[in-house]
Amino acid sequence: MKSYKTWETVKLLTENPRKEFKLDDGSKIYNYKGIISCSKTHPVCMELNINDEWEEVLKPITWQEALEAWAKGKKVKSIFDNREFIYTQEDGIDSLVDFSDEQPLCALEILKGIWYILD
Repeated sequence: MKSYKTWETVKLLTENPRKEFKLDDGSKIYNYKGIISCSKTHPVCMELNINDEWEEVLKPITWQEALEAWAKGKKVKSIFDNREFIYTQEDGIDSLVDFSDEQPLCALEILKGIWYILD
C-alpha cells in the first residue's frame, strides 16, 4: 500500500473530502466539513508530525460501482479467495483481466469479492 506524507494527506483531503488516512498506531485523519480533523464527528485540534507516513483507508464499494469506475478508466481492486486482483485499462486493453497473472474476472469474484477503487 502506498504511503503519504502528512502534507500529501492534507492536500488529498482537500481535493476529495471522502478520503480517510491512518497511521500504524491507529490514528486517523479526516476532512470533516472542511476542517482537517482526527474525529469524524467533532473537529479537534491535533498535532501533526510532518514526517508521519499515512496510508489511505480504502472503503469497500459494490461490484457495480467498481465495474462502473473501471469502465470510466479508474483502477479497481478486488479481494477474493485470499487473493488481490487489480483491474485497469492498460495500453488500450479494455477487458477485465488482472495483468499481474493474466487472471480473467470470474462470476464468483464479482459476487463474493470485496471491491475498492484505487485512485
